[in-house]
Amino acid sequence: MKKKYILIALLVLAVGFAAVSTTLIINGTSIIKKNDDSFKVYYSKALVNGIEDNSVVVDDTHLAFKTTLDTLGETYVLDYDVTNSSKIYDAALTMNCTGGNEYLTVVNTFNTADNLLATDTRRGKLTLTLAKSYSGADLDVEINCTLSANAVER
Repeated sequence: MKKKYILIALLVLAVGFAAVSTTLIINGTSIIKKNDDSFKVYYSKALVNGIEDNSVVVDDTHLAFKTTLDTLGETYVLDYDVTNSSKIYDAALTMNCTGGNEYLTVVNTFNTADNLLATDTRRGKLTLTLAKSYSGADLDVEINCTLSANAVER
């Protein structure tokens, strides 16, 4: 009879051990990438010589304007806002302005050293100054400022 109880006890222990010592194996693949749909940095506002004029905002990353400077020292001032509408990414900004010549001085003041925080707006200023008098036919000078942004983890 004792053998029967020992055999039953061993059987119960074996079943109990098998029930508790289960191995769980999970296989899978995960892809981690940025959410491009939630990242947008754009020119949001423009002021020409202190008056709001959003017509100079061509698209998210370009401004276009036309002005005439004919008096020595005359200036054209374009204040612009750059907005990061993302809620999850900060933006590392670069801006490259080209143009100007010996008659026209172009100064762009915009902070690209610090990241533009998510949902923030930063103001910049583009100033054109007639630095030297010009006596020839009208001279068109093309100024190009290109804004580019890269998403940065918060």
